[in-house]
Amino acid sequence: MKFKKDQLYIALLLIIIFIIAGCRSVPREIPDDLLPEEFFRLAQTAMVDWGNHRAALFYYEEFINRFPDMRGKIIEAEYEIAFIHFKRRHYDEARRRFESILAQYETPESIHFNEWPRVLSIRILETIDQRQYGRRAGR
Repeated sequence: MKFKKDQLYIALLLIIIFIIAGCRSVPREIPDDLLPEEFFRLAQTAMVDWGNHRAALFYYEEFINRFPDMRGKIIEAEYEIAFIHFKRRHYDEARRRFESILAQYETPESIHFNEWPRVLSIRILETIDQRQYGRRAGR
């Protein structure tokens, strides 16, 4: 069976599309024995190497579900989720999440949190205000 040149190009294009779509998909499942730091590594790889926001969100959200007692790391995962929304220009969702993060720093357990999610959340909220309203927020 002979393929015409146009059919070959179409077949190659479809193969490339399926490969790219596969790289941008969300994992169906995560192994039960995956270590906490591996969730963050996989999420960062999905974001940086593949630009796959959905997969990164999946890894961070699954981390939060599987390790509810790791409050210090959960706040970091929540920051990363908020930051993804910010990068995607979903400013209302990002604002809601960054404000939720800041509220958690008003609790006694915040002494166990790293300071960087709080500091960066404040800065990004100021950036959101500038982009949405053209002003600096007094935070």
